[in-house]
Amino acid sequence: MLVVDEAHRSIYQKYRALFNYYDAPLVGLTATPKDEIDRNTYSGTLYDNLYSAFSSSTRHGNSSGALLSRSDTHFDDRGRVYRTVVWAVNPSTGALGNSLTSNTWYDAGGNEIKSLPAGSKLFTKTAYDILGRVTIQYVGFDVDETTYAEAQTVTGDTILEQQEMSYNAVGAVLNSVSRQRYHDAPATNAVKDFYQQIRRPLWWPDDVRFPTPTGVAQQSLGSP
Repeated sequence: MLVVDEAHRSIYQKYRALFNYYDAPLVGLTATPKDEIDRNTYSGTLYDNLYSAFSSSTRHGNSSGALLSRSDTHFDDRGRVYRTVVWAVNPSTGALGNSLTSNTWYDAGGNEIKSLPAGSKLFTKTAYDILGRVTIQYVGFDVDETTYAEAQTVTGDTILEQQEMSYNAVGAVLNSVSRQRYHDAPATNAVKDFYQQIRRPLWWPDDVRFPTPTGVAQQSLGSP
């Protein structure tokens, strides 16, 4: 049996999905006035010509009722999701308000080279070798980036930390280096030889490509 307080929230997507998931008797409790809960809820999804769902919403009663929630998904020419938008909705009027937007950038090979989650100014950028393996990953910010080309470089970015990886001839990770920026480092670009803290795990892969840890070498350079 499911016993739920604030049951009037069943008109919203997350609560209703929870109720529908479990095959059990349901007891709902609420102190919200009846005129706010005795309503049917209409859910709608819009699809593009490739049958990709690009907008989902819920409304009071029917398709013309007041809007309760809305989320949008944007696809690029290759059918990849590059942006998701979740809208704030005025429950009284159905008017759209502010939104939370997540963005993703890809390179020509389909690799994700930058991601910027909703509500954050902190991005993740990733570089790959010709075989599509991750060679370096950056975490940083640049509030002035506007072009696609800027997603492919860290020039002008403030990088807080980065992870670098190298591989042996059979594709096993041979070395991994983590670098973190000091508080007084220069304002932009990647973490360089100075103004960094380096932690370098060392291992050698065995004959079946499983790494055998042999220890950790740690080196700190720059200001204390």
